[in-house]
Amino acid sequence: MNRRTIECLAVAGALAAALASPASAQVAGTLTQNGVAMPVKAAVAVWDAKRPALKVHLLPFTPSAQETAALQKNDTLWLLDKPGSDPKKWPASPHGSITLSWSFDPQAAGDLGKAWADVYTFGIGKPNSNLNTSLTAGELKGTLTGGVKDGSTVTFNSAGAQSFESDKLAWDVKVTTKVLPALAK
Repeated sequence: MNRRTIECLAVAGALAAALASPASAQVAGTLTQNGVAMPVKAAVAVWDAKRPALKVHLLPFTPSAQETAALQKNDTLWLLDKPGSDPKKWPASPHGSITLSWSFDPQAAGDLGKAWADVYTFGIGKPNSNLNTSLTAGELKGTLTGGVKDGSTVTFNSAGAQSFESDKLAWDVKVTTKVLPALAK
C-alpha cells in the first residue's frame, strides 16, 4: 500500500465515523423523573424502513461509534450496565429514549398525530428504577420535521408528562440530527 492509499483510507475512515456519529446533532432538553432531571447531551435517530419506525435515543453522554452502531441494531441492553456520568446522582447511567413508530403507510411519517410513541427511562429518579409509557396516536405533542429516511435530517420537538402511581415522568426536548439506517443484528 502506498502513502496516498493509506491517506485516502484514513480520510474515508474518519468520514465514516463522523457520518455515524451523532456528535453533530443539535440537542437541548431534559428527561425528568420525580423531579430529577437528566440533561440530554446527544441523540441518535435510527430509521427502520421495514417497520416503518423512527427511534430517537436521547442520551446523557455522546456515544462512541460502536455504541451508535449498537443502537442502530436496536441493541440497548448495554445502556443498563454503562457507568453513570455522576455516580452520586446515578449509580447506573441514566438514559432515555423516545420511539416514534408508524404501523401504516410510511408517507404518514412526520405526522405526530398518527404516531405511536414509547418514552422509556432507567435510573433517573432513583437507582434501578425504570419507567416506560406508551402514547397512542394523538397523545404525543410536538413536531417532527424533515425527511424521515436514511441520511436525512430531522428536527423533533416535544414536551409532555405522564403520571404513574408514585412516579412522574416528563420530557422537554428539541433535537436536530441526521437519520441513520437500522442495521441487521
